[in-house]
Amino acid sequence: MKNLPDDTAKRQRQINEAITWLKKSAPNSAKAAYYLARNYHRGLNTSQDLNLAKKYYSIASSLGDTRAERQLAEINRLSTAPGSTT
Repeated sequence: MKNLPDDTAKRQRQINEAITWLKKSAPNSAKAAYYLARNYHRGLNTSQDLNLAKKYYSIASSLGDTRAERQLAEINRLSTAPGSTT
């Protein structure tokens, strides 16, 4: 975080802290697992990582989040499509 303006560095620290808390909450919170999965799926505030997205969508799904079920099914459908690179 060198050479970043103070506001940017502060925001990045806040984002990192939020991601840390989502990871801690995810095993017992469908909402936390879903939002963490969504961040990894879309590359929001994190690097895009479909494996982690699938992991956290699976956790959210197992905790009853139907949005996570749909997202997980879509990722799996796209990753098994002919010509897929995921």
